[in-house]
Amino acid sequence: MAEDMDSADTQVGDVDSSSNASLPEPSKESSRETTPESVPTNDQSDRPKPKKRLTLQERLAQAAKGKKKPSSTTPTSLSRTTSNEDQKPDLDLQMEIERLKLENSALTKKLNHKSNFDKERNDLIAKLASKDETIEQLRKEGEALSLKELKLNESIKKLKLANQDLEENIRDYSVKSEESSMKLEELTDFLKTHKFKTIDQVVSKYEEVVKELEVAKAGLENSHTWETKYNELVVSHEEANAAKKELLKETNEVKIELNMLKRQHKLEIESKNATIKELKSQMSASKQSFAQEISRLEDKIETLRLENESNETVSENVNEDGKVDFDEFSKLSEAHRILQKQYLSSQENWKAIESNLSLKVDNLSSSVESLKKSKHKLTQDLAKVNNSMHLQLKEMEKLEQDKIKLQEERNQLQLTVEMKENEIVEITEKFEKFKGIYNQERAALNSKIQSLNDKIKEEKRPERLNLIRDNSVSSGFSWDNEIKLGESSTTPAINRDFSTFLDRNISSSSFTEIGDDIDDREQYSFTGQLAPPVGGGVPASSHSNNIQLVNKMSSNIRRLEIELNTLKDEYSKISTEKEKVEQELLESLKLTDEIKLLHSELDSLKSVIKDKEIQEQRMLELIGEKSEQVEELKADVVDLKELCKLQVQQLVEQSSRV
Repeated sequence: MAEDMDSADTQVGDVDSSSNASLPEPSKESSRETTPESVPTNDQSDRPKPKKRLTLQERLAQAAKGKKKPSSTTPTSLSRTTSNEDQKPDLDLQMEIERLKLENSALTKKLNHKSNFDKERNDLIAKLASKDETIEQLRKEGEALSLKELKLNESIKKLKLANQDLEENIRDYSVKSEESSMKLEELTDFLKTHKFKTIDQVVSKYEEVVKELEVAKAGLENSHTWETKYNELVVSHEEANAAKKELLKETNEVKIELNMLKRQHKLEIESKNATIKELKSQMSASKQSFAQEISRLEDKIETLRLENESNETVSENVNEDGKVDFDEFSKLSEAHRILQKQYLSSQENWKAIESNLSLKVDNLSSSVESLKKSKHKLTQDLAKVNNSMHLQLKEMEKLEQDKIKLQEERNQLQLTVEMKENEIVEITEKFEKFKGIYNQERAALNSKIQSLNDKIKEEKRPERLNLIRDNSVSSGFSWDNEIKLGESSTTPAINRDFSTFLDRNISSSSFTEIGDDIDDREQYSFTGQLAPPVGGGVPASSHSNNIQLVNKMSSNIRRLEIELNTLKDEYSKISTEKEKVEQELLESLKLTDEIKLLHSELDSLKSVIKDKEIQEQRMLELIGEKSEQVEELKADVVDLKELCKLQVQQLVEQSSRV
């Protein structure tokens, strides 16, 4: 625009110089030729033509030149005309005609230039309004993007907390699974040693055995004959053997059921471990994919930065010291798109203006041809022009007045041009500021990407530490399990000692009672043997009979002693079996308690697994959302790359034009 104005000023100056050089000659001729002989008959038809000859450019050229220059040049031109009046009247007329033609062309060009200037001013006003609207839109979008960034930061914090909770839950599950496996091993060992099916059966059998023992004791105390007692003991022994066989069958069945439960539990644990491994692998794969995508984005951003740096060497108005936020970068990209659209529309407008100007040039060329034709006519009408000089003098006065008006208009136009130039300077400053903000945002994006990489590395380090802690925790749990095994092995021994102590007291009391009865009988028999000698003399037959009775009694006593020893052995066996049954009862009670605890733990584990599955689904959803966001960021990066390329092309074009 400024170049066009400078070219117009130069053209106006040239026209003004030519017009000033030719102005004094017609004035001299008008003073010389005042005779009415040269006035033609058609003066009235030629009077309106001189008004059309003066153009706006010629008037501006005359206004650009001061009043001093035409006043200084008039005496020289007068002297020249006086010297050449008699010799070259035709040449003077031709010069005057050419001057008028030049003035006409200059004025027409000035009018066209004024209309173009008004159009350009309106275009600049519209551009400023559109730029203000884009600035407001960018500000609003920046606020929205800042809110989105805050929401994303909050979601990232929530995800980190959820990840920590999941890791803690996994540790708790590993601890609980190890404890449950240890308890299952203890249960299997207990069921292997003691063969029971249900606790109620064991309790009922224990009560039956106790009743049988009480019956046996009552029979031993109330029986008068050893044979009946022996038979009853044999019967009770057979019943005890049958009960023992039944108990063995029941314990085998319980063992089978426990093996089935153990297998089911192992299968469940294996499935859970497999799911945990799969989830861990998925998490690691997702982390690797995120790391790869982030590295790829970093490479792309570095390439963009290198391209921008190479383009900044071409552009002269780019500030290299700025740092930019990603949100403002997106704003600038959108502003760049809008400016590009405006640039394309302005190009179309300029093309339309060029087409209009070409049409005007064609019209002017046609008018030039018509003027050439009229030139021939004017050579024929020189006599008519000589007669119309008086009218031209009057018209010249009017033109001088018009010149003054045009000077005032020119001053106003110069003021408006200066205003527009100031506006253009402000727009260029804003453009440079936007470029600086763009560079700042880009640098800020690079810093943010580096911070994200550092955060990812820091998040990977705690995972390694957690693995080391898990190994240490597992070693600690193995130590605790060893202690628990030791404790479980010692507690039954205490119960056995206590039960044997009770059984020994019972057996010793019973045997003391039996021994007292035998001593009483022996004393009774010996007193019977010793009584006759004390009483007086006894015949030999009675003595021999007594000896036989004593021998019989001694044989009976020996037999009874043998039977008593056998009974003692059987009683000791029964007492040992009783101790075993008591131990089995205690162990079965422990088993029932442990089974109940295991069932409760299984229920809790199932609930925890359900919660974990829900959390896994949430994590998968969040991962999907993050992947979508990454794809959106990729698309944004591609768009930004294209915008940067377009911006660089435009800058190159502008630099080439300048």
